[in-house]
Amino acid sequence: MLLSTYTQSWLLLVPLIPSILISIFNLYHLLKDRALRHALNNHVIICLLFFGLMEELTDIALHVQFYRTGIVLIRTPAFCLFWIIISSSLLVSIYWLMAWASIERHIFIFYPHCFATSKKLFFDHYFPLILYICVFSSSL
Repeated sequence: MLLSTYTQSWLLLVPLIPSILISIFNLYHLLKDRALRHALNNHVIICLLFFGLMEELTDIALHVQFYRTGIVLIRTPAFCLFWIIISSSLLVSIYWLMAWASIERHIFIFYPHCFATSKKLFFDHYFPLILYICVFSSSL
């Protein structure tokens, strides 16, 4: 059974609006409260929420507009290349962050001594996130 593009646009738009609102709400509360912002287990979650919000505001919003109108927002090769790069980069970023979050959660639970000193904390927690941000920005 094939769905019309109009139906597809509504199937994307209906959950998109609450998802954006909830992402903004969660980011606001995680960044507003100092204790939550400085908790190590929330750092990757904040990054995940940020990249997910960027995905919702760019790629999914552009898909909704395309399905609704049947044409791309700006019909130039540069914009299409931008869309492809942003879409794939954000998805890979979200996958990578989710994998790192699960690995880091395992380390937090079973090997808490890995974060005992500031040197270990830097190399086991902050360095992978900083390295990832550098690799992500250089891929764009």
